[in-house]
Amino acid sequence: MTSDIGFIGLGKMGRPILYNILKKYKVTGIYNRTKQKADEFGALGLKVFQYPFQVSSNCNIIFVIVTDSQASQEIISGKNGLLSHIIPGTIIVDMSTISLKASNENRANVMEKSCTYVDCPVIGSVSFAQNAELTALFGGEKKAFDTVKPFLEAFSKNIFYMGDGGNGIKMKLIHNMLLGENLAALSEALVFGDRLGMNREQMLDILSVSSAGSTVLGIKREPLLKEDFIPAFLLNHEIKDINYALEMAKDSRISLPLGGLTSQMYASASSIGYGNLDMSAVIKAFKRINGEK
Repeated sequence: MTSDIGFIGLGKMGRPILYNILKKYKVTGIYNRTKQKADEFGALGLKVFQYPFQVSSNCNIIFVIVTDSQASQEIISGKNGLLSHIIPGTIIVDMSTISLKASNENRANVMEKSCTYVDCPVIGSVSFAQNAELTALFGGEKKAFDTVKPFLEAFSKNIFYMGDGGNGIKMKLIHNMLLGENLAALSEALVFGDRLGMNREQMLDILSVSSAGSTVLGIKREPLLKEDFIPAFLLNHEIKDINYALEMAKDSRISLPLGGLTSQMYASASSIGYGNLDMSAVIKAFKRINGEK
């Protein structure tokens, strides 16, 4: 059977991912909730559908990357969602970062239609997506993985087959919680140094060559140094993902005290107006609790 590819979600990540897929493969049609974002691809000759079900009526491999659990479930199971008109045997590849509960519900609903749902969130920000250097975490049937892997290679540098459905989203939430904790700890240390009269640039130089250094420090060095929080990964999205991780932990009766404290610091930064900036703006919360603006 030939692969007719559909793509849903043209936000900061979806747009460059789709461009990279198009470099190697033909895409049958696309959908985005805000149609204007799809127009540039329509100008390239792609079919822009008005509803999600039109994608599933014409495509048998469908990539979805949307904001959150609610958006994912609406796209898949909503009134005009994919499942209302879907080709039996279709594979839905959900790259959205959503809750484990929502992912499991999606899988169950899709299976009822004799189709396959896989969770395949990606690690990496916009620049990684643009450079086809994302890390893909595939949870689901091995047969589906073998079918989808060539398409994942169009935008991913690293591809991990995680085994059972749900394992991809579990790993993504573990990653994003740890990412948030690392950045919060670094921000706290920098504000501590600031209050002691240390030079922030020199602190970053020293930390970057020490055992306390990290990949996060390398990626977020300039935003933390200049406090220029141009969004690469929204602070509000980090809050969402940590809270999904905490929900998963609660359901599994696992204690995550650092995750809880970290969630509060990002929520504090959001409450003072930094939610739609880069997640590195969490440093502002540490400054505020120490009497700075």
